[in-house]
Amino acid sequence: MLNQVIRPLKETEMGASEKRVQNRFCVKVILAAAVSIGLTSVAIEPTYSQGGSWERLSGAATDIGVGANGAVFTIGTNRSDGGHGIWKWTGNQWQSLPGGGVRIAVDPSGNPWVVNDRGTIFQWRGGDWAKLPGGATDIGIGANGSVFITGTERSEGG
Repeated sequence: MLNQVIRPLKETEMGASEKRVQNRFCVKVILAAAVSIGLTSVAIEPTYSQGGSWERLSGAATDIGVGANGAVFTIGTNRSDGGHGIWKWTGNQWQSLPGGGVRIAVDPSGNPWVVNDRGTIFQWRGGDWAKLPGGATDIGIGANGSVFITGTERSEGG
């Protein structure tokens, strides 16, 4: 099993499209690229940029989600029922949320949606997790609130 640590691009390594998102968490895009080239185990070093200077945040993650409002959540590396711990960035530290997951996305209002290691989908609602119908292996949410999942049933070509 190959392990890699993902880091943000340096400004000199960025093209025009990366520079447009340099003030955001862009690790999920880097993670997707790492998976596409065959890395099987990736640890994310949470990093944030404000004013063009990257700042290393504490901790490590296996997935990260950012809402259109800037809310940041990660799936940590600590084992938890359902996968790994769920963490919220408060602006100066990580705050643990109950439960566990393997994939995370954040809606435009800043509410995380999680897929756990059994393929169950949950949405954070008013301080607790609501179980949603269906199953997934991954989840993504657009800035307009559209939710997309990768299902659990195999199909031709996938």
